[in-house]
Amino acid sequence: MSQPIPTTPEEAAHISAQMDEYEAISTRLRAETEGMSLQHPRQWAGMNSDQKLTLADTLPELLTKLRSEGELQRTVAVLYLDPDPPEMIL
Repeated sequence: MSQPIPTTPEEAAHISAQMDEYEAISTRLRAETEGMSLQHPRQWAGMNSDQKLTLADTLPELLTKLRSEGELQRTVAVLYLDPDPPEMIL
């Protein structure tokens, strides 16, 4: 379901703040997990706005862990730790 386009400056500012928060979390998650794909191959990593790193073997398991900590109500970034990522040619 699509979200309505913000109609007030306050709504636009709120969305912008959420995007900034997600960008900060995902940047930190990538920095924290750099090289971890060798130690934790094929695992899922998640990080919340408190920058707490959570690891799990499967995405459903990661989501369950995050739900049990009450983190899905907050901004969370998720990353798959692939020891052999596909080569992308852009």
